[in-house]
Amino acid sequence: MAKLRGGLSTVEYFTFGFGTMIGVGWLVLMDDWLSRGGPAGGMLGFLIGGLLLFPIAHTYGRLVQRIRDAGAEIAYTEGVFPPFTSYAAGWTMVLSYAIVCPWEAVATGNLLARVFPSLNSYQMYVVGGSPIYAPRLAVGLALTALIAAVNYRGIKPSGIFQDVMTFGLLATFAIFTLLGFTRGSSANMQPLFSHPGSPGVWLSIFLVLQIVPYFMTGFESVTKGSEEARAGFDPRNFTRAIYAALIAGFLFYVIIIAVVTYVYPWQEIVSRC
Repeated sequence: MAKLRGGLSTVEYFTFGFGTMIGVGWLVLMDDWLSRGGPAGGMLGFLIGGLLLFPIAHTYGRLVQRIRDAGAEIAYTEGVFPPFTSYAAGWTMVLSYAIVCPWEAVATGNLLARVFPSLNSYQMYVVGGSPIYAPRLAVGLALTALIAAVNYRGIKPSGIFQDVMTFGLLATFAIFTLLGFTRGSSANMQPLFSHPGSPGVWLSIFLVLQIVPYFMTGFESVTKGSEEARAGFDPRNFTRAIYAALIAGFLFYVIIIAVVTYVYPWQEIVSRC
């Protein structure tokens, strides 16, 4: 059997977990989040949802310390459940990632088209009432090819690429967050919830809470690379990386909702999109 090279540290595991979780969805679907819950409903939904995921993160952390296997969920379930359970767990994870990965490629083209309207040209066909444009499709395919090429080179280049992209994102996020809070107004956040009255507060939170697990998918990816850890790696650092990715993930979403609605009236965002 070929021996894996290893070389990943706690930092790489954190960036894998966080980077897998935070994509471009928040840019494309911010209007949907705000229409569901408003500023406060969105922030509370992601905060509560993130905290509710801690038992799952803790379970992953305990399991990966004892079973360092790239199969992750497959390896964990096959040890205590019948083979069909392991089979079902594996396919569940495949399907969940199969949905997320193509969506990120499509969303990237959509996002760039808002900055460069010329990408909305050369319509090829229509799917579900939405036109598909050749330049946007090319952007998505190019992004997919880039990620595939980086991963083909091995885990170390992937780790470096993920470190650069993740910390670059966090640095940009910090700069624009500080600028946003110095130039916005709390009046833009009113009303705080998208639905009126006391029942509306709970409804606003729950409408956001139900989508949180989808957007928080990613911290479990730490376990997929557990066999690539560098020599002498402390297994407890797997758990620390998972916790750090989860905490950073839901705080990122909470803060980004706060700064966006502080800078720009959220109801106008919803009405324009």
